[in-house]
Amino acid sequence: MKKVNILIYSLISFIVAAVVSVVYLFNVQTLVQAKTVSNISVNTSETASYINEYTSKSYSYLKDAISLNDIDTQEELHSFISSYEDFGVYGMGYYQDNSYQYVSKIGSKNGNFKFTEISKRQTLDQDIAFTKERYIINNDSSLDMIMYNYEINNKKYFIFQRMEAIFDLFTNPYGENETYYLFASNDGMVTVTNYPTTGTVTLANIFRITNSVPEFIKAVEDNKLDTVDLKLEAEKRFYVSSSDVISSHNDNGIKVYSVVRTTFVNEVTNIVLYTTLVFVGVLILLLLGYSIFVFINLARIKYKYGREGSFIKDENHYSVLLDANGRVISKNAKFSSLGLRTSGTLARNMEILELAGEYENFPVLLKTRSQFTARTLDAEGKEIIINFLIIPNTYGYQALGSTTGDINVNEVVKVDNTPVISNDISLTENALTNDDINHLFKDDLYDTLNKKALYIELKKIIDKGADNLKKTYLFYFGNSNEEEVHRTYGSAIEEVLNSTIISTVQKVFGKEVSIYNIDDCHFAFFYDLNDTFHSLNKLINQVNEIMKKPAIVFSNEIETEIDFGIYHFASFDLVGLTPKKLIEKAALCFEHAVGLTNKTYKIYDSNLEVAFAMDDIIASDIKHGLDKKEFVAYFQPNYSLKDDRVSGFECLLRWNNDKYRNDSPFKYIQVAEKVGLINDIGYFTLIESFKLIKELNDPFLHISVNVSPAQFLQPGFIARLVSLYSLFEVPYEQICIEITETFLIQSMKEVIEKLKYLRSFGIKIYLDDFGTGYSSLLYLAELPIDVIKIDKAFITQLKTSKSSRTIVSELITIANELNIDIVAEGVEDDYQVNFLEKKKCNNIQGYYFSKPVSYEEAKEAVKIKRENRRAK
Repeated sequence: MKKVNILIYSLISFIVAAVVSVVYLFNVQTLVQAKTVSNISVNTSETASYINEYTSKSYSYLKDAISLNDIDTQEELHSFISSYEDFGVYGMGYYQDNSYQYVSKIGSKNGNFKFTEISKRQTLDQDIAFTKERYIINNDSSLDMIMYNYEINNKKYFIFQRMEAIFDLFTNPYGENETYYLFASNDGMVTVTNYPTTGTVTLANIFRITNSVPEFIKAVEDNKLDTVDLKLEAEKRFYVSSSDVISSHNDNGIKVYSVVRTTFVNEVTNIVLYTTLVFVGVLILLLLGYSIFVFINLARIKYKYGREGSFIKDENHYSVLLDANGRVISKNAKFSSLGLRTSGTLARNMEILELAGEYENFPVLLKTRSQFTARTLDAEGKEIIINFLIIPNTYGYQALGSTTGDINVNEVVKVDNTPVISNDISLTENALTNDDINHLFKDDLYDTLNKKALYIELKKIIDKGADNLKKTYLFYFGNSNEEEVHRTYGSAIEEVLNSTIISTVQKVFGKEVSIYNIDDCHFAFFYDLNDTFHSLNKLINQVNEIMKKPAIVFSNEIETEIDFGIYHFASFDLVGLTPKKLIEKAALCFEHAVGLTNKTYKIYDSNLEVAFAMDDIIASDIKHGLDKKEFVAYFQPNYSLKDDRVSGFECLLRWNNDKYRNDSPFKYIQVAEKVGLINDIGYFTLIESFKLIKELNDPFLHISVNVSPAQFLQPGFIARLVSLYSLFEVPYEQICIEITETFLIQSMKEVIEKLKYLRSFGIKIYLDDFGTGYSSLLYLAELPIDVIKIDKAFITQLKTSKSSRTIVSELITIANELNIDIVAEGVEDDYQVNFLEKKKCNNIQGYYFSKPVSYEEAKEAVKIKRENRRAK
């Protein structure tokens, strides 16, 4: 009856789907048209917003560039164009009245302006205009240009910028062949368009306007025009949408128009129609096939079990039919009276006492025993014990149960004279066949073998010895980005992604390779290699090539890299090793591979353990260093250009030990985080900072302290930190917390909550190394940040790199608009100071003023001024 019900539900679903499809087909034309019009309007509006932002920033940027230079000669004009050619600058000049000096990429020109088709007010009298070079300079060039006009130092400059940067916007969302665009003023004059016409271009000679141009413009603005005609294409209709652009820099009322062919809607409608018809047809075929299958299967089961399984009708026993894996096929009324859910294996729904909770072993029990005992509840909720007799048949097994004790075999009529199996084979490894092992050691999550099966295989390898395994390797693999995927997308998507990874590995290494699930995110398999280097590189490259494209999991694009740790059995003596130790060695290689930048695998060698043993040595030295007070705090001055004085310090950690004196603190900080010593080190820098700020007793000064993610996320850290302010009687704003983007890899939500809590006291938060992470701008929007520190890598290249100057300028602008303070790190020369000061970055830090100083030297460092700075 269950399958019949499924069939009925499927037929109902088909009818509903068919009705919905028919209704949808009748309405699809209207739906697609409405969506198309909406998309065009949104696309036009977004395009206009982008143009406004792009031209405004370009205007400001180029004006600043001109103000930095005195441009009088054609050579200086040439130099300016060359410097800003990558920014799209094509030509530049200056003028008085109608006389001009002009230089472009292809030559120079001077003379009087020729306003052949565009009025002066639409060009030279505006901050920004859209035009063609030939309209102004009387050139042969018909290139579309953005024109910027500035009056600086009593000179009127004009700059032409190519429009390529915004052209691509007009090809969306319907493709270049389906779309026209144009820029026009409110008097109907068109300055730039891709509409194929020559001579004077106006709205009137493009559109079939039956009324006045102003009325047409108003109708487009109010969305009162369903479609329009174009004179060039009389037999076709178009949708049109408009939006204002550069209104703050041009008082002519410039509009951008998008014109999209209506045939697009018909094409989409036809696609939907054909798709729907195919879908309904396939659905009918599938349901028809399923109906035939259900009826045939029901008839076969009824015939087969009616002939072979007469016990199913025996109401004196609890009778149930099982397949080879222990799944329920059918049951009699007495068994149904228990009210059990019987989907899946029987062992998942009744407690099988012989299995001791390991229900995955149920298929092996059915194969190796003649009886089993189950505990369950009856319909009244009372616990009952049922003794089942196992009788094999063609489809699997029939289990007959009784609550009165063991079933008397003589009461049972044998089926096809098949004798009852009455052995008592224990469920041990030696008694299992390959099929048994698959049942015992199957991992249901990823349809792989589990860790138990891997242990058994490794035990066999150890017993055989390495001499018999000259070509065999153990591969340990997983997603190197697993933690971030789990944190960002959750366990469900992580499992789907891992299934994709397993499928990719099996596709490359072969379907016959058995995959073992080690801990739900790391996996292993055995593989024979004839030519280690050549074969291995070829296989790994195939895996990387497949995974190069981001995986699509429930509409999420996830970048994935598979790393491999590889252990060669024949290269090492296996005597004394255990399966657990072998897995640890392969995992060690995997961890090392994750840290490599040039390849995604690592083969085990003895040096690996030596390298990891060094961490133990460093950890031991850190403990002794803390006991012997070898760690010292140094303080890097932070200078305020606006106030012309030292405004504070950054606290830095140094290890006064000959072995580590010249090492980067990053090296031993990582080890301290791993072994749990980071709290002691971090607490030391906090105490030293509180002591110094207390002793300086200057309300203008502050000290920022770097805090490790492992320290920050430690339970009790916030309470311990807040208590120090009370203990030292220091205002909250004078000791600041400095974090990096590494924090966000840990736990974004928890970090934000803790930072907000700290800021509620008035504690300032610094974001260090800003600009080096790809998502830093996103962090500014989400994180409660007071100060950002621009990384030294950008500051060092200010003099030599135009890109660095642009990036730093934009970062400062963004921070100032968000009311976030800026500190530039690594400042070392006058050029950098002058550049930053001009861009309104008021706080700098670096060797220009002073290197990091000791606790005692910091008391004198507060007196540093530009004229007496230490590093000259």
